[in-house]
Amino acid sequence: MNDQISIREAITETDVASFWAQLRVYQQRDIFPDPEDESLDYFLSEDYRSQVQAVHDRQQNPLYYLFFRRHGQDIGFAMPAIFTTEDGKCFIMEFCVYPQYRGGGTGTQCAQALLRWAKERGAVYAELNYGGDERRQRFWARLGFVPNGADEWGEPLMLLPPEEDMPITVETAQKVLTDMGNAIKTRTITFEGITKVVAEHYNIKQDELFNKKRTQNIAHPRQVAMYLCRELA
Repeated sequence: MNDQISIREAITETDVASFWAQLRVYQQRDIFPDPEDESLDYFLSEDYRSQVQAVHDRQQNPLYYLFFRRHGQDIGFAMPAIFTTEDGKCFIMEFCVYPQYRGGGTGTQCAQALLRWAKERGAVYAELNYGGDERRQRFWARLGFVPNGADEWGEPLMLLPPEEDMPITVETAQKVLTDMGNAIKTRTITFEGITKVVAEHYNIKQDELFNKKRTQNIAHPRQVAMYLCRELA
């Protein structure tokens, strides 16, 4: 039996309507199970849908409405954006496996399929907001994601560093590694230590590595830090 997960994009009006119906059920069931939570009203509102749709419809770096599919059935969905004209980030805005299909490694298979899909479309690395949920944090950590500060609203982020095709030369990495010499000798290499040294090396603030800026003077140091974290931390 072929258990391979495939991905299809919601393009038709019917598919888009189905996607939004599932997204709203997911928000109510998994994200805001308390019906009194005021945040739920916003995520179920037409204002929210209009804002998301505008990002979906833009020409550059759009948001995608995707379904995970197995054995001819939709078993979940995802909503990523890929910033191919900037630093190659795939931001996973939403990810869900329908309850009846959870377990047996299905979530991991869907996530791996999504990451492959994104890479084929130019993604260099991935990031997401896990909402501070420990179960979600453990799930994404098993896939190689690491803590990556917080967004502008204080929500914790996780990042999957790039595996290859990094625009970083050996000389670039060696220069930063020279600054890290003492840490390497004492084997006290940490995520915090790497980002601190990288920030100092490029004369930027450490917290700038974690914000949303994608200008070249920030994006390149961020990629260097991600590369070194993957290799050393």
